[in-house]
Amino acid sequence: MRFKKVEKERKKFEIRRDIFTIISFFVLLVGLIFFVFNIYLDEFNPTDNFFLYFGIALIILAILIFALGLADTNEYKKILIFIQKKAIKEIYPEYSKFNNKSFKIELFNDNLILQKPLYYSFDKSFDGKINSILFHYASFNFRYAQVLTDKYTSNISSAPIDGNIIIFELNGNNIFNDNEMQNPILYIRLSKKVNEDKVSLNDVLAEKILYESQDFNEKFECFSNDKLFAFKALSPKAIIGLLNFYNVFKDKKIPANSYNNFSIVFNKNKIFVFLKIHPLIYGFNVNKEFNESEYSRIKKEFELPRDFFNALDLYK
Repeated sequence: MRFKKVEKERKKFEIRRDIFTIISFFVLLVGLIFFVFNIYLDEFNPTDNFFLYFGIALIILAILIFALGLADTNEYKKILIFIQKKAIKEIYPEYSKFNNKSFKIELFNDNLILQKPLYYSFDKSFDGKINSILFHYASFNFRYAQVLTDKYTSNISSAPIDGNIIIFELNGNNIFNDNEMQNPILYIRLSKKVNEDKVSLNDVLAEKILYESQDFNEKFECFSNDKLFAFKALSPKAIIGLLNFYNVFKDKKIPANSYNNFSIVFNKNKIFVFLKIHPLIYGFNVNKEFNESEYSRIKKEFELPRDFFNALDLYK
């Protein structure tokens, strides 16, 4: 791993940001001086607003300079992509393909967790294989249109959802075969405060399933239209694995009482894992020296597919 090159680019970005911040501070200070000076002169010549406009122009310029200092340079972006590719190939040597910006939105159709958004963007998306099972991974930003109304007006705004998605392809796996229902579904989520015995998943009515582990039943809620499939899909080992994930996410300050922060769906030969993780948890920190420890921390995000593969006992 070429840590020296990464560290060199990180320092260049840090120095550039600091220089732009200092310049923007002085420009802002001068702009405020002219702004205040105009207020003083206004007592003598109310029609002359030259210093006012000049001060406002300098304040706007200061904001632009500060924003430019925070903007990623092309070289900096290349370094980030290099780190991501390196980590992915190390974790999934059998097969991995970094395909940023080409993640298929169609994979979200009928996954029962998120509807297809109005606007969307993907980042750090890649394909990989574990034990010959193909998976897709991406962090995403979805935006949905919502109407806000009051007594007098109604406005349309966009509601953002940031998260991570892992999709395991189980084509040819017998877990979806020989069940009571032709299209069995299992929906797993963190427990809500309000108990529900049934939920509607698109047009499918799924009933609550209870497993032998009382601890699991308290922390998770599972719904399925096929009880046989529900017990076949979640082995005792998988239940223990998900309980371990619950504790990990709790440490990451992901609210355990927010059911949509951690959901899993078995549906149509696929397993959808939906996570809401703050980008800063695994993100590249420009203020820290880039070394082996920092690289290991960043790799943890790309290890999530492997971790869920093990937790869900997909080797079976």
